[in-house]
Amino acid sequence: PRSTLFPYTTLFRSENVDLFDLDDLQKVGALNLDEHRRDLAQARRLVEAEVNAFEKWLATREVVPTITALRDQAEEIRLTEVRKALGRMGELSDRQRIAVEAMSVAIVNKLLHAPIVRLKANREPDDPGAGKLTIVRGLFGLDEPAGAVRPRGTA
Repeated sequence: PRSTLFPYTTLFRSENVDLFDLDDLQKVGALNLDEHRRDLAQARRLVEAEVNAFEKWLATREVVPTITALRDQAEEIRLTEVRKALGRMGELSDRQRIAVEAMSVAIVNKLLHAPIVRLKANREPDDPGAGKLTIVRGLFGLDEPAGAVRPRGTA
């Protein structure tokens, strides 16, 4: 207790002993509290940044089924058209067949790249599925059964 007049300083005077009273401990505690408050503020900023990044990632995950369906449809069309073209071309060397396949893959990838990037980048987290996804799925007939063909001129 502070009220004690006992001479602690004379009793514990030693090179190997540090003597702290309650006032000293309160000063150290106050310093630690300030440091903890700064650390807490920094931790909150880090958590907020990570939550925002996660929410953005989660919003882009909502477009994955549409992107997958679009890529699957494009690949199905590519394979069908390459088979037709190779059948009309007659005898080709393995090198020529590989070149035709590679060209068709490159064309599909280049056509789909920008739309897919835009679907991912411009996805609104609070958009419940309306908007671009609905438009893309409708434009490409992605909600129709596989292999379904609509007559020309119908929506």
